[in-house]
Amino acid sequence: MKKARGKRPGSTKTTASGGLRRVVLRSCFIFAATLAAWVGFYPTLMRSDALGTFMEFNAQMTGAALSMLGTEVQVSSTVVSSPDFSMSIVPECTAIIPMVLLIAAVAAYPSGMKQKLACLALGLPGLFLLNVIRTVTLFYAGVHAPGFLDTAHYIIWQSAMVLTVVALWLFWVGRLSNVRTA
Repeated sequence: MKKARGKRPGSTKTTASGGLRRVVLRSCFIFAATLAAWVGFYPTLMRSDALGTFMEFNAQMTGAALSMLGTEVQVSSTVVSSPDFSMSIVPECTAIIPMVLLIAAVAAYPSGMKQKLACLALGLPGLFLLNVIRTVTLFYAGVHAPGFLDTAHYIIWQSAMVLTVVALWLFWVGRLSNVRTA
């Protein structure tokens, strides 16, 4: 009698692939649930004073960075202006959405809470600082290359922010793998 080829129920390969499938499905669910929670919470955030305060803080930090670079600007609420250009910080001009993407990706990855918090403790402020660099460069684009502003704003910087989230997450996952194998 010839043995049947393939995986037997309960074999190591079936159990391992089934376990991996559960981990992947669980991770996808957590990622999607985190983003869905954000979408549900977003209208409340839009009406909150906290968002206004965060946008004003973004404007203040952008103004401070521009001043450190020798550009005279005025900051009033969420508006950063000079005699040559003026821009308003709106919710999409903050790093909130990239931060939510990072939180969702980190929450979904199967690791310990300590590792997740360490990634977020470095990644979230990093995204905020990158966003200040973004708003500063967009201000200068508005002053010196207004025809390039929309391209820089909508194509270059939005892509760069999302790619930075992916890079931060991959770096963190890579560091976790090195820790596990060491």
